[in-house]
Formats: sequence, structure tokens, C-alpha cells
Amino acid sequence: MQNWRPTVRILKRKTKAFWVFRWKNRASRYQERLSDVPVNQPREKALRAAVLFELALTAGRVMLTWQEAADRYEDQRMSERASGTAENWRSTRRLVEQIAKPAMVEDFSTELVDVFRSGLRRRKQSAATIAGHLRYLRSFLRWCKTKGYIAEVPTIEMPSGSTRKRSRNITLEEFERIVAVVPIVRPRYQEGWIALLHGLWESGLRIEELISLHWTEGDVVIDLTQRLPGFRFNKQKNKKEGQWIPMTPQFFERFIQNARNRTGFVFPVWSLKGEQVNVKTATRVIGEFGVQAGVVTGKHSKPRTITRVNKGGKRVKLTTADKFATSHDIGRRAFSTRHAHLGQWQLAALMRHESPRTTQQFYVGDQALAVAAQLWASDKSVTKPEKQGEESDELPKNNAAASD
Repeated sequence: MQNWRPTVRILKRKTKAFWVFRWKNRASRYQERLSDVPVNQPREKALRAAVLFELALTAGRVMLTWQEAADRYEDQRMSERASGTAENWRSTRRLVEQIAKPAMVEDFSTELVDVFRSGLRRRKQSAATIAGHLRYLRSFLRWCKTKGYIAEVPTIEMPSGSTRKRSRNITLEEFERIVAVVPIVRPRYQEGWIALLHGLWESGLRIEELISLHWTEGDVVIDLTQRLPGFRFNKQKNKKEGQWIPMTPQFFERFIQNARNRTGFVFPVWSLKGEQVNVKTATRVIGEFGVQAGVVTGKHSKPRTITRVNKGGKRVKLTTADKFATSHDIGRRAFSTRHAHLGQWQLAALMRHESPRTTQQFYVGDQALAVAAQLWASDKSVTKPEKQGEESDELPKNNAAASD
């Protein structure tokens, strides 16, 4: 049976809405399978599909629908990954099914990838977001290739600008402004929120990791068993479990050295219900701190509605395209910039990146202004030119007036 080559014929069934493929398997028994060509389509189209299916059978591949292949991928591959990775894949899968609408996984050609990319652009997705979805799609298609579900992985080109830093780094003065507005935005439990902000600033941890940081148990714990203090990751966003990274001296001195209660969460931040705050709420509240402090880190593609507390203590909704400091800007982004003096591999290890390229692209890739500042600082013989326009991180005047 080594020279087995099936001949696929097409049939119409009264009870079927699609053309039917019929062939003899390696045991010389007839098999049938529904094609993805409706019976109201020309016979020539069904014949072309039958030829492709015949080639797939000859190559030893299994022709699966998109739904079947995606389900197998989730069961066999995503079940071994972190929950965040699995959720990101499911988000990509939903968008693929809404935009590209593939019937068979073999249908996913380069042309269909272009259809998917164009659909994401029409939905006003940023280049970085589009690149993220394309990476998850490429990973899925490569897995399908290894399983024999597709003959080859289509070419997937990343959009230009997809690897640029998403927002600028905030300064120490801006961080202090953010901390100063905590009593305005969150008068209750303000001590916990202030401690959490300083924890983001000094640790380099993600917001979800810092909230779950525990003294003795959990996904992320304080580890004082080594020669120097550090963090132990029993479970984290990437696949390296049991990983240990060092703790900065500033974090140790502020939160660990003189801590009295070494049980429970290191950063107990209570929600309005009196429970440890969840990631979604913490991210939203810290975003409100950035808005209230007026720390602008970039621009959105289109205006968005934000909330700010005015002088009377009332919350006012404003519309602006400005992007304000987030927990990631305050934490890992600012942290990586302040420690850019480390070697590229040392910084990548501190940030828990497999390659320094990741750190370079997403965190410390844009150092032009920092280099310019060093050049001008080193040459005292030249007078600095006056600024043509003073940069400001405050809300536009029309928004500021509206908030009062």
C-alpha cells in the first residue's frame, strides 16, 4: 500500500447542502466527507476542491475544518500554557472566525491572512495589536503543519511599526505627581494604593504579579532563602515556572527589610467590598491616577472618554485622544528604562525575556532623547537652543476648563 493514491469523486446528496467527497481508503473501503463547497456552486469549483483534497490524502495529511483544528489546538496545546496565553489565543480565534471565516484549515492561504489583517485595520486596531494577533495565528498554523493538517504555513508579514514602544517612559517627577493624586481619586484605602504604586515603580513586576505577591504561598512569593533576596514565580505569564529573579535593593529596603507582618499579601489593597482588589479594578484605578495627574504618554488613534475629578470632588467625563500613564508605564516600562545601564542579557534576565531583542523592542528601544541629553550634557562649550514650544503633560485647556 506504499503507492496508495486515492481518487476523489464528487457527489450530490439530497439531504446535504454541500458537495460530498467519496474515495477508497488504504483498506479499500469507501469513505465520504462533506466538502466546503455548497451544492449551488458550479461543479468545477467542487472538482478543484476535490483535487486539493486528493493531494492532501496522498501526502498523508488529515483534512480538518477550521473548527476541528482550532479545538484540537486548544485541547492539546493551549491546555499546557498559562491562562493569559490561552485567553489571548481565544481572542485571536474569535476575530479570525468573524473576519476571515475559514471553512477548512487548509484554506488559510496568504490571501486569507491579508483579508484578516485588513479586517483588523478596519476595526482601528493598532499595529502592535495586529502583530500580536498575527503571531498567535502563525503559532497555530505552525502547529497544524507539524500535525500534518496543512501542507505549508502561509507567509505572514508583520505590520510596519508593530515592534515600536507603545508609549513613552514616565519620569520620577511624573511618578510623584501620580502618587500625589491618590487621595483625590481613592480617599479610602489610600495607603494601600500608594504602596502599590511604589511597588510597581521599584519591583519591575506586572500589576497582576504584584497584586498576588505573597509572603509564603501563591503564584509569586518573596524568596529570602538565597544569598540575596528575590522573587520566586511558581506560576507566571510565560511558561517558566519556578523561576527566580533578584529583588532590587530599593524594593527590599522599602517593603521587606523592616516589614512587621510577614503573612498574607505583601500589598494588601482593599476594594470597596473589603476584599483584595482584582487585576481589572487595579488597572482601571491606576489609569485614573494617570488621568488625574495629567501624565500623557502618547496618543490614541481616535478620541476616548475618560473620567476626572474636578475641584468640587465630582467626577466629570471628558473626551480626548491623549493616552495617559497606565500601570505598565509606571511599572515595567519605567523600571526597564532606569536599569538600561545593565548589559543587554542582564536586563533581559531581570525582565524575564528570553531574548534581549524583546526588551529592546518594547521597553528601551527608543533612547534617542536620552542620547541627545548625554551629548549636550558632555559639551559645556555650546549653549543649548531655546525650546520652540514648551511641552506639557497637562490636559488640553478646553478639557481642563470643563473639569473645573
